[in-house]
Amino acid sequence: MANYNIPQNPTYTETIRKLENEDPASAQDIFNPLIQTLIDNTHAVKKEADSKAAANHTHAAGDIGSGVLPISKGGTGQTTAAAARNALGLGNTTGALPVANGGTGNTTGQAPSATKLATARTIQVNLNSTSAVNFDGTANITPGVTGTLPIARGGTGATSAAGVRNGLGLGNTTGALPIANGGTGQTTAAAARDALGAAAASGDTITVLNDTAYTTSKVRNISFSTADLTAGSSALTNGTIRLVYE
Repeated sequence: MANYNIPQNPTYTETIRKLENEDPASAQDIFNPLIQTLIDNTHAVKKEADSKAAANHTHAAGDIGSGVLPISKGGTGQTTAAAARNALGLGNTTGALPVANGGTGNTTGQAPSATKLATARTIQVNLNSTSAVNFDGTANITPGVTGTLPIARGGTGATSAAGVRNGLGLGNTTGALPIANGGTGQTTAAAARDALGAAAASGDTITVLNDTAYTTSKVRNISFSTADLTAGSSALTNGTIRLVYE
């Protein structure tokens, strides 16, 4: 008993004869040729299907040998970096990527605002000003100052001579600096010498004290005369010293 032939290179036949009622029941002339044609067509279809990829399959990136992957498929649709940037809406494709698109806008490696600081600038404080000054790096500036430098930072913590003396522990801040704080406690030279126990200078006016505190060291009124004194009747004030000479 023979088997039907499975051809290696089957030919697909689109037209197959339909059996008629009056056809003789001949295996050799009718049935076998018809069945062989069906076998050839089936094998041709299978061979063609085997050469195709499955409906669901993957490829490595290296398998893409031609064409350009479009943006809709996760690519750029372009074949150069400049064209890809343009296609993706990343701005200028021939120069520096602008700030608006996430770049710096220049080719120096600096942000646009930083280029202002490429030139050295000076900042010098004006102690006679209290004005604030904006600095953006385009020019030199001279800002003013505010507040008072405290003693802890090398200042006085005050804004007036009296306040400075008081802040530095120099005593009376409204009158003469007292002796206890290194002053004289007086406002005239004569009074200062008197307060310090210094000798009187020519022309000084000395205030003498005439009282009965005889045991207290004071400047006394001393007079000279050739007239003798009469005890109990001489008109001398208390504390006056009278020298009688010949």
